[in-house]
Amino acid sequence: MGHDMKFGILPIIAALAISGPAYAEAPSAPAVTIKGSGAGKWEVLCHVTSNGGDETVRALEPSRDTFATNNIRRATCNYKNGSTGLLTITVISSTFTCPFKGAAEGECVTQYNKGAFGSFEVRRGR
Repeated sequence: MGHDMKFGILPIIAALAISGPAYAEAPSAPAVTIKGSGAGKWEVLCHVTSNGGDETVRALEPSRDTFATNNIRRATCNYKNGSTGLLTITVISSTFTCPFKGAAEGECVTQYNKGAFGSFEVRRGR
């Protein structure tokens, strides 16, 4: 019985060894992270198009303020600031272009006043 067991385990070990390097090549940080913050009520609804072309809607609000993904081609986000103060939106990515005009170099952050609404688009850099 011990002899048969050895042959049963070897293919499993070989399969694990072969699949191992694929994990090492995966990027450690998400391709895109979008984060919102503000006092009171606000929302950001992002229509996210995946690399395969599927579209999903991701909602950000005070109780769920961050969205991060590696499976993204682009995202169109609509924001509405019903909070009592500023709504701050941050986009973190090394491969996607910052959608906010006038953002400081190296920081992709913008703020919207109370009552503000509109949209922005996150696209891969050229």
